[in-house]
Amino acid sequence: MHARFLRDIILIDQARDHASKDVKKWLRAYPGIITISAVAPPRMNSIENLWRMMYSYLRCAWYDSFEEFKYRIFYFLRRCTFDRDALGNHD
Repeated sequence: MHARFLRDIILIDQARDHASKDVKKWLRAYPGIITISAVAPPRMNSIENLWRMMYSYLRCAWYDSFEEFKYRIFYFLRRCTFDRDALGNHD
């Protein structure tokens, strides 16, 4: 087994791609990889909510280059603010 896969953990959600034969075959080839299945509905998964917001932000524009597209992604992520009080983080 390749050394870089000794301690990797992959979160697999219920997407059809993640349950494909190719993915399962690849995971069997690297038994050191720990897989965790996400069973919560997507609306309760914070990263899914972030992806949805970013998709909505990016889809309504035309990008002349990949660099411009990348800039808009980072611009979106920099603008995202999270309610620290709601999360209980008061550092």
